[in-house]
Amino acid sequence: MKLKAKTRRRIQGSITVLMVIIMLPMMTMSAIIVDASRTNMARSMVSSAGDLAMNTALANYDTIVKDVYGLFAMSQGQSDEELAKSLKDYFSKTLVSYGVVNTAEADEYVDYLMGDFKALIAGTKDKKASNFIDMSVNEFTVKKIDDSSLANPEILRSQIVDYMKYRAPVNFGMSFLDSVKAFKNVEKQTEVTKAQVEAQQSTQDVNQACATAMKLIREHDKLIDSINTDSGAEAVKGKVSKSDGNLVKIKEYDEQVGKYNSSWSGDNYQKANQLAMIFLLNSPKVDSLYLSKLDAGNSQFFIKNGGNGLIYDKSGISISVSTASDYNGAKKQLTDQIAKLNNASGKEKKTANSYVNASFLDYKNISGSGDNYKIANETNAINTFIEYEKFLTDTGTLKYSDVKSTLESIYTLGKYYDNYNTLAGKAVSSAKKEMDTANGKVSSAKSNATKYYNNIKSYVDGINDANKNYNTSYDFLNGINNGDNEDLHTVVSNMLSQKVSMPTATKTVSGYDFKNFNNFVNNNYKENSSDTDDKYIKVTKEIIGSSLKTNVKYASVCNAADSYFKEIANNTTSKTFDTYMKDKVGSSVVDNDLYKLLLSLRRHSITVDDIKDAIGSYNEIVNGYKALVDDAHTKKNAYDTKKNEQASDTANYKACLNNYFNFGNRYQNDLVFYKKYIAAAKNTITEKVSAVSTQFAKIEDNVSKIAEQLTAIDKQLGVARTAIETYNTNLNTWNTKNNEYKNKAGSDNFSEQNKADIEAAHKQYDTNKLDKFRGQLLASWLNEYNEFKSILTRSDNFKYGKTKIKDIKTADKLLAAIPSDVKNSLGKVVTVEDANSKLNTLYKGEKPGKIEIDNEYKFLSPTIIPVTFLVYLNATYKDESTKTAADTTIKNSYETSKNKLKSSNNGSSAENATIPPKSEKLSKSENNKGNSGNSNTAVKGNYGYSYKGKTAPKDLPSKGEDKNTGNNNTQYKLDEKDGKIDASSGFTQQSNVLGQILNGIGNIAENALENVYILTYIFENFSYNTLIQDELINGEGIAKNSKGDTSMTAFMKAESALSDSDITGKYVDKQKMLSSYPMKAANNYFYGAEIEYILYGNESAEKNVTYAKASIYAIRFAFNCIYAFTNSDIRSLTRNVGLAVQAATCGFVPYQIVQVVLQLALAAGESATDLVMMEDGLKVAIVKSKDTWTLSLKNAFETAAEKIADVAVEVVKEGAKKISDGIQGIVDATADNITTSIDELNENLTSATQSKIDEIVNSASNYVQSIIEEKLNNLQFLDDPNKIKAEVGKAFDEISGSLHNELQSRFGGNKIADSILSDVEEKLNGVIDKTKTNIQEKIGKLDSSKAYSTFVTELNNFKMDLSKRLKETVDSIGSKLSGKATELTKDVQEKINGYVGDKTKELTDKATDELKKKIIETTNDFSKNFLETGENAIGGGVDNLKGNSSSSLASAIKFGYKDYLMLFTFISISVNDKPILNRTADVIQMNITNAKTSNGATYQHMLTKDDGSEFRMSKAKTYVAVHASVDVDMLFMNMDFFTNILSDAENGVTTEVDGDFTPAAKLQYNGLSGY
Repeated sequence: MKLKAKTRRRIQGSITVLMVIIMLPMMTMSAIIVDASRTNMARSMVSSAGDLAMNTALANYDTIVKDVYGLFAMSQGQSDEELAKSLKDYFSKTLVSYGVVNTAEADEYVDYLMGDFKALIAGTKDKKASNFIDMSVNEFTVKKIDDSSLANPEILRSQIVDYMKYRAPVNFGMSFLDSVKAFKNVEKQTEVTKAQVEAQQSTQDVNQACATAMKLIREHDKLIDSINTDSGAEAVKGKVSKSDGNLVKIKEYDEQVGKYNSSWSGDNYQKANQLAMIFLLNSPKVDSLYLSKLDAGNSQFFIKNGGNGLIYDKSGISISVSTASDYNGAKKQLTDQIAKLNNASGKEKKTANSYVNASFLDYKNISGSGDNYKIANETNAINTFIEYEKFLTDTGTLKYSDVKSTLESIYTLGKYYDNYNTLAGKAVSSAKKEMDTANGKVSSAKSNATKYYNNIKSYVDGINDANKNYNTSYDFLNGINNGDNEDLHTVVSNMLSQKVSMPTATKTVSGYDFKNFNNFVNNNYKENSSDTDDKYIKVTKEIIGSSLKTNVKYASVCNAADSYFKEIANNTTSKTFDTYMKDKVGSSVVDNDLYKLLLSLRRHSITVDDIKDAIGSYNEIVNGYKALVDDAHTKKNAYDTKKNEQASDTANYKACLNNYFNFGNRYQNDLVFYKKYIAAAKNTITEKVSAVSTQFAKIEDNVSKIAEQLTAIDKQLGVARTAIETYNTNLNTWNTKNNEYKNKAGSDNFSEQNKADIEAAHKQYDTNKLDKFRGQLLASWLNEYNEFKSILTRSDNFKYGKTKIKDIKTADKLLAAIPSDVKNSLGKVVTVEDANSKLNTLYKGEKPGKIEIDNEYKFLSPTIIPVTFLVYLNATYKDESTKTAADTTIKNSYETSKNKLKSSNNGSSAENATIPPKSEKLSKSENNKGNSGNSNTAVKGNYGYSYKGKTAPKDLPSKGEDKNTGNNNTQYKLDEKDGKIDASSGFTQQSNVLGQILNGIGNIAENALENVYILTYIFENFSYNTLIQDELINGEGIAKNSKGDTSMTAFMKAESALSDSDITGKYVDKQKMLSSYPMKAANNYFYGAEIEYILYGNESAEKNVTYAKASIYAIRFAFNCIYAFTNSDIRSLTRNVGLAVQAATCGFVPYQIVQVVLQLALAAGESATDLVMMEDGLKVAIVKSKDTWTLSLKNAFETAAEKIADVAVEVVKEGAKKISDGIQGIVDATADNITTSIDELNENLTSATQSKIDEIVNSASNYVQSIIEEKLNNLQFLDDPNKIKAEVGKAFDEISGSLHNELQSRFGGNKIADSILSDVEEKLNGVIDKTKTNIQEKIGKLDSSKAYSTFVTELNNFKMDLSKRLKETVDSIGSKLSGKATELTKDVQEKINGYVGDKTKELTDKATDELKKKIIETTNDFSKNFLETGENAIGGGVDNLKGNSSSSLASAIKFGYKDYLMLFTFISISVNDKPILNRTADVIQMNITNAKTSNGATYQHMLTKDDGSEFRMSKAKTYVAVHASVDVDMLFMNMDFFTNILSDAENGVTTEVDGDFTPAAKLQYNGLSGY
């Protein structure tokens, strides 16, 4: 029992230990498994929660972008932060929707489970046990991806493709992609045409050079006529003498220049040399001789006329003369010198007489006046001049030294007289002065007497006037008596009434009467003669001494007056009476009557004193007058005596001088005539050498002019040769471009026609014949003249002394030419013999050889020199003088037309093209037909488009990218530089635009299907400039021609409909997007120009429209140029006009450039017409045919300049019914309209077949014209002109022989050609025969030389006749084959109709597709055999885009404005879709941003508000990213048990387990999701 107990004790706890041992790893493993499971579950929950968050964000998409444009993008109404906050709400609703919790518990449960999303899958150990997974979210972010916006072209492309996969029509683009092939070769063809334009343009340089050369040739002949005829402006006259008027011809020039030495009568170097050496070389100088400085010519003579003295100034006599200083000595010197000069036997008198008798220089030997003196009698002039030179040099009988001495004696006489006259004058002057003084005194006495008399009279009159005017009462004197007992009143009264008169008695003294003033004062102003005082003083004293002095009133006055007179008597006052009285009595005294009376009397008394003084002075003069008169008489007698003596001596002096007057006059005149003789000799020499120089220079100048003219001709021919080489180089370029085209597209009518034209052009000019003309005829003539000229101009020939006679035009030049040693060898006086002996040394003149040239020195007359190139020039480049009024009219018409094309619209946009009012264009019936009788009208162009004036904002997705600047030139413009037409620049501009447009056409097959989706999306959602017009044209059925309708009829219908508000109203704002939202101005910001913006991206919407139209114009211009340059009718018409203009401009304007200008004008006008038609919504054939070409030459320039202004009136050509209408209709037809489409196809097959017939006829006609012109061009440069008749026949036989083979080579094997070539060949052979006959009739009856000249002259007329004949023939062929097209298409039409039968109403879509396939195959087969389409099958779509284009196919396709936009857009997408997609995003952004319901928009974006917030494509994000970082706490592994195990207790370091087994696992979530 103990053992068992003991054993039990030993095993107690063993199970526990065992369990511990077992449980520990089990628990550990369990903990690991549990925590690992929890972690994996947490990871799944985090992933699900993140996906839920992203889907929640994507669910909040922009409904406007989605609904309107089918694109998904997250709403821009929430920021990233707001989006993150909204996730909780979305998640709660999700839980509720799955039924996990009810709505009431949802928030609590989410808070508990997610902890505001952190409790989503997290928890802590403090949570309830039900929170099995304890997680905590450390980081959570939601972000929209920046590069995922719809502004990213890759994102946008992806969404558009997804959107369009199930919306684009299955058969969309089939016919459109087929039509693209028509553009494959146009660029190459344009390059060929450009090369042709440049080549033909360069003919201007050739023709202008040749015309200029021919003009110079004619000017040469005119110059010869001008030289060799009497009336010629360049004629040399004076064969014998300068004035004989006889013509010197060119052949006589050598003889004439030999006469200038001595045999040219009168005017030769022998005579000139004599005059120079005798008169001008070593002749004495007279400027220093006596009297030489005096101007005798103006009567400035040393001895004055009449002996009136001498002129010392400038006399040159300066001898010293001693004169007496006293009067008597001076008188003696004068009289002695007079006696000496008057002595008849004296030296002076003899010398004077001898000189007068010598008569040295006779004025009759010279003529002229002023500066124009000439020698009149050369022999006499020379002889007298030599004698005078001897006098001057004292080598003759009469010597200058004797004359000099005589002049000095006369000079001395003058000085003596001057001295005497000075002294005599002083004596006379002194006597006169004394006489004048005495006479002055007499005059002064008379004057003073008169003065004093007047003073006396003035005083007397003063007293009389004062008395008369005295009016103060003096009655206070009544009763008062004076000492004589007289009543003072009476005394005063008598005194005041007295009037004194001047005396009348006179007294004569020495013949002069004076007045007698004796006793005048006593008798008139004194009471008694014995009184001391005058009566005024006397009565004054009586008054103041009277009883008045006791009168109170007058006492003070009396006393003061008494005191005054006393002081006056004692000289004790100097005051006046009134001043004194005022001082004594006061100022009031002036009012006292007594004072007034006394003042008046006092003033009279003073005046009486003045009278006495004046009378005294007067009497003193009277008493001394006689003595003054006597003294004056004495002085006068003394003066007269002196004066008479001086006059007598002066008269003797003058008489003496007068005796020598003739001598002095003659001597001075000889000095003057000496200079005149020299001047006359100088002028005469000048006249002689000038005549020689002039004629010699004229001869040399004429020879030089002829040589220069010939040189200019040669130079211009060199220019012509260079121009021809350039022309040939351009022809080679043309040929190279044509071969390049041929290698690419194969041989066709276009390349063959160009080949023929190039071959004909190569024969246009012949440089070999040009070189022969220059190298033989021209060079030999030039050599003749140059040799003659070289002898004339040789430096040692035809010279006098040191100078060429041509350069000696004056005497000074002649003198300067004489070497100094010759001058120094001459004596003082040169004789005729001396001069002649020097001439042989000085003059050199070797004669040149005679100039001898046939045909009278001319090219063209009397007959033209038979040199091939000269004949060509003369015939081709007519003389301007031959122009007629008709020529002028043609030229002016051409200039007017050319200027219109030059000024076209200067590159302005077709946007502004206008149509004139219908009243100007349509008849009433046409107008009614056009608008179906509806009279409602509207302004054309009022389609609701809103783009005008608008610009794109800056903040757009395409910001910063390169824009397609496009081209705004919607019109070909002709330039003109330096008088030459520049047709190629405008053409190059258009072809460059064409190259830019079609540059990527080869890439359109790559990703074609997706690109079609993008293209369709753009054109189904956005507007363009003919959106309304297109809908209206289709909706009204205007595009479908009724039988008999023309293209102009459709145009006028379109015009009428577009101007009818009722009709346009049915279509404006009715177009729908793919989303069924309407297209209109309120919804579409650039309404009417959106696709144009997408294509070009210019900020200005109008510019984008302009660029689009310019691009369309460039393509239309290219296609129309190709047609205009190859159509036989146009070629014939324009060639004839060109030939007429060339003739009218005398060959200066080549017919080739005129033809090019006219063809370009037609192409430009046609293109403008096409553009305006497309603007109306109509479609235009890509490649024109005879039926679809609208313009005539008549209105081409008007249309080119003014668009379509008068097209409706001028052009009513039948519009073609193209095969394209039928093909496009078949490809796009449905079961409902398949029958109608088949009918249209049948009609258009007939039309296309007719176009093919026209093409064959045109090509054949063009070939005949080219080959005939090639032969004709070649014939004008025959090596042997005499063979012209035979060569003409030979050339035309070759043409006839080659025609059949050429036509078979070009068209053989084609069923249409096989059926008509025999008729065509027959007609064209008729043209060849008639042209040959016409030429042979012109030249057949002429001799060989004239036949060739006539052929070349008539060549242009032959060409014009050929063009007219060909046009008539083409018209004739057309009439004959008028029903051929119907016949050839009958079988194919019956076959196509048989496919359908009567079952069209029962056709399913599948059956319709099968039917369409059969029809297309049959049509392709017909095209291959009849229209030469080859591999260019219709309906091949994308897979067949690599094939070559066909003109037949192209002529069967019509394009409208929209089609061209689609082509441009498709190419742009295929090359680089990024810009297109960016600008598509631009348009979407502009539309959404500007759409407001308040303005009539169908929708409005939530961001389109007035607060400035706006929708942005760059913010329309399509991808969202979620990032989360979550910590998952371990349920077991973070217990102490496990953490202790996992810790290093000894070292105190805790080891953390990586991965899922860490105590706290970290989970990372990164999610990305998008639409």
